[in-house]
Amino acid sequence: MSVTIGYRGYKAKLEWVGDHWCGKIEGISDLITVCADRVGAVREEAIAAIDDYIDTCAELGVEPNKPMEDAE
Repeated sequence: MSVTIGYRGYKAKLEWVGDHWCGKIEGISDLITVCADRVGAVREEAIAAIDDYIDTCAELGVEPNKPMEDAE
C-alpha cells in the first residue's frame, strides 16, 4: 500500500513496510526520508522534513532542489 502527498510543490511517496510507513521526497537529487507507525504521523513527518530542508538550505545560503514536474 502506498500514499503520495504534496506539500510546497514537493511530493512524498509513502509506503507501508512491515509495521510502519516509510517514504522519501520524490523528484529531487537530495535525499529526504521519513518513517512513522501511522499514516497521519508519517504525513506530519514528511511536511516537517520538507520545511526543515527548505530552512536548512536558506541557512546555508544554497538553493533547495526544485521538484521535477513529472516526479511520481
